[in-house]
Amino acid sequence: MKSFLINKNIDIRAINTVGSIELKKDEKAIIELSKILKVPFKTFSVDEISKVDNLFDKSDFVKKNVGVYSVAEPVAYLLSKGNLLVEKHKYKGITFSVGRIKI
Repeated sequence: MKSFLINKNIDIRAINTVGSIELKKDEKAIIELSKILKVPFKTFSVDEISKVDNLFDKSDFVKKNVGVYSVAEPVAYLLSKGNLLVEKHKYKGITFSVGRIKI
């Protein structure tokens, strides 16, 4: 994740929430990441994500496995209230996306 943030010129201290789909609510790696970053871990339901996943690239594989076409970008979009900053980035089985919260 550090290399992803460095590559995108994002300060790790700027991260204020980690998010995913409800299906991943007990995912140890995500929970640990939120603890390390000292930020909340927020999940979204399939219904919540389905309302915006049509805005992003679709994956039939993801749809088959979790019930929506995309997770990383829609979750970043929802967390940032529509201000997606970085499109999805895949790294060793993990997909990241970043949104910016307007203050």
